[in-house]
Amino acid sequence: MKGWISVDTEMPHQGQYIVAADIGNGCIYSAFVCHYSGGGCYSPDTGGLTASNYDGGAVIYADDNTTITHWMPLPDAT
Repeated sequence: MKGWISVDTEMPHQGQYIVAADIGNGCIYSAFVCHYSGGGCYSPDTGGLTASNYDGGAVIYADDNTTITHWMPLPDAT
């Protein structure tokens, strides 16, 4: 999946805001905007991405217990 960085390859910078996701088998199981605190600690922001029956049945939701396998930086504000 284009743009996603595996946590096995590279970690975000401490203090960086990112989109974190649990991705497997070509599917995004959950994704949310969060703050990376370092040491594998991701803090979801209130009002993160949640969707039910998104795209014909896939459910996207994340909380503090979500396994993070991939991440990407937020786009620059323009």
